Amino acid sequence: MRNLYMYTMLLVFTASLFSLSSCSRHPKQRVKPHENVLLLLAHPDDETMIGTFLSTWSHRGHNISAIYVTAGEGGKKYIGLDAQGTPTFDDTLSQSKLARIRKNELSRALKEYGIKSYTILGQADRPFRDSQGRPSRDLHAFLHSNTWDLQKMKDQIVKHLQNYAPTIVVSMSLDQDVHVHHKSIRYLAQKMWEEKQFGPRARLFLAIDEGERIKKKLGEEEKSIWKTYKSVDSRGDTAIGSPVLGPARHYRSQLTGYKMNPDPTTVETLYIPKKALRQF
Repeated sequence: MRNLYMYTMLLVFTASLFSLSSCSRHPKQRVKPHENVLLLLAHPDDETMIGTFLSTWSHRGHNISAIYVTAGEGGKKYIGLDAQGTPTFDDTLSQSKLARIRKNELSRALKEYGIKSYTILGQADRPFRDSQGRPSRDLHAFLHSNTWDLQKMKDQIVKHLQNYAPTIVVSMSLDQDVHVHHKSIRYLAQKMWEEKQFGPRARLFLAIDEGERIKKKLGEEEKSIWKTYKSVDSRGDTAIGSPVLGPARHYRSQLTGYKMNPDPTTVETLYIPKKALRQF
């Protein structure tokens, strides 16, 4: 694991250096024409964390394909607010029915993002808990729990790559404060990238799940990884970013995860290899 981290030595610059507030009304990113973007994510709706980037790339005609590890069947279905304004959920829904609901939501959201190709690997979406019964974010423990079959996942991704050669691979942050499922798919993406499974020219971008928290408190697990990447931010009040909440609204079963009236200065963050910045 240590070698995995050392391999990607990264340098983070303050996100404000890349803020769009003082420059263009479009997200500050210039992806070359004809990029093939591959998203490697844990659950349906994870792509909404970088919705502005996706809308921008799709608007510019780039190809985007997505792979999800689970169907999101381990969650709950949001019903609405009770009289006190507290979110309520349907606890009687079977996992198979919730999976169907979330797959339908995913299909509609991706269509609006302009993502035509996606795959769900079919691994289990179930809570991972420590010995005290509390939610655990321990990557090492999760990897050794065999909750997910990483070799099978890798084989499925390699098969997908036979028909799609990505030039950009986007996965999640590995910071200690994020969901262990997000850490695990990023771990596999990192491993496959180092093995050049995506091809020798593929670039690995990291989507920040809880950007502000991570910027203020560098995760113990990933301190070395902040040393050769720079952060590039995209704000939701840009010309491209403004409709991004539209696709997110398709996830009605999970709607409590989205602010219906978001702060227009909300920032999405990708960490991009320094070597790729000249091309971006």
